[in-house]
Amino acid sequence: MNIQALKTYLNCDNGFLLSLVQKFVEELNDTTNKITLAWQNQNLTSIKLNAHKLLSSVKVMQLKELTLSLEKIEAGAASKHISSELEEDIKQLDIQVKKVINDLQLTIEELEANSPCI
Repeated sequence: MNIQALKTYLNCDNGFLLSLVQKFVEELNDTTNKITLAWQNQNLTSIKLNAHKLLSSVKVMQLKELTLSLEKIEAGAASKHISSELEEDIKQLDIQVKKVINDLQLTIEELEANSPCI
């Protein structure tokens, strides 16, 4: 994620951007957990809906790798077939999300250091 490009695109200050990134991390974590739980329950409808829900935020944050993974998961769940490929895609999403969240924690720390109101 290019934080400066996002800041320019949104025309916002560090404080607003900080709250946005923090909210995104929460949503990313929560929705990924819902996808994993839905897989455990073999609930393809929930997988599809949650992948679709997360896609818009991931696209705004310009996270191309997550975008591709979520699109693949959404399509796999839409096929209405439980498959080992879908299971692997969900496992890979979890790995990718953990890495992105770790990276975003650094961004949050940087924004906190540069936000006078915090």
